[in-house]
Amino acid sequence: MNSIVNEDIKSIVLSECNWDMFRGCNILITGATGLIAHYMVLALLMRNDLFDDKIKVIALCRNRNKAEALYKENFKRNDLTFLFQDVTEDIVYDEAIDYIIHAASPANTYMHVNDPYGTVSANVNGFQNILEKSRKDKVRKIMLFSSYMVYGPQASSHPLSENDACVVNIGKAVDVYSISKLLCEAMAKSSGKSVDIVRPSLIYGPGITASSKRHFSDFILKCINNEPIKLMSSGKMLRNYLYVSDAVKAFFQVLLSDREADTYNVVSDSTISVLQLAQIMAKQSNLDIIFDIENQKDYHNATYNMVSADNSKIKQLGWTQKIAIEEGVQRTINWARNEKFFVKW
Repeated sequence: MNSIVNEDIKSIVLSECNWDMFRGCNILITGATGLIAHYMVLALLMRNDLFDDKIKVIALCRNRNKAEALYKENFKRNDLTFLFQDVTEDIVYDEAIDYIIHAASPANTYMHVNDPYGTVSANVNGFQNILEKSRKDKVRKIMLFSSYMVYGPQASSHPLSENDACVVNIGKAVDVYSISKLLCEAMAKSSGKSVDIVRPSLIYGPGITASSKRHFSDFILKCINNEPIKLMSSGKMLRNYLYVSDAVKAFFQVLLSDREADTYNVVSDSTISVLQLAQIMAKQSNLDIIFDIENQKDYHNATYNMVSADNSKIKQLGWTQKIAIEEGVQRTINWARNEKFFVKW
């Protein structure tokens, strides 16, 4: 395991959570090759190694080649089982499932634009299948990954809390994704099952790839290649960036809480602009920043100008942000200086 990833996973495993709730349990994690789910799988495996928690992880994903690459060191472990399938297909596993972490989702904005129907279908039908599986196995608890984008582009004088209304417009591709996530939230609340809903911000860290077509990975690529960071807009859009280990700690804190299932924003303590992010990376790598606004038509620009959410509710569970954006960016750049950042899945 990469040393930076190993440090991240160990910090998660040693965080203060009621880990005993997972002891001897079967935990299904969908989207297991995604950035967040990958970290969660590795954390549970390390819990077994360090504390003999006897957790069985069932990792559901579609891309076998990616899974074999990401889990190369763990692929043949007895406490890790892979299900290679679409999340909308029947989930066949002989033993009963105790917890489900549903992280599978088409999160790439380019897919939202090019295949909006497929985006909605994957989110809604996938979660419906998860709910059906939970009824059959009498699952104790489900974690549904939604998004802080469900709040929409609304102007607000304060960071939006979980009790604020979600205002979206079906006319934009990014809103199609948000609406499908809101529909999943409605399904969760009406299902009669215990479902924790998390609304993450932009999660970054080791595991992103150069081919992901996001501004964060584009900036990282420029740092690796020692090229000027190019902005296809003014960069004034405000975003909330949270390092992956901090995010995963929050997810486990929610799932292992003895409170009734609820909805939580999982976001950082501060919101910065895309330009500020570029400036941080440029300073750390001694690069220039250039603007190419004339060609922004070639760059997807359907995202919201401002999304700011409040994280006080997750802090009530004892969670705190540990990794500031400057440190998180540097850790990600240092990790990215290896071949996995350039892999095209």
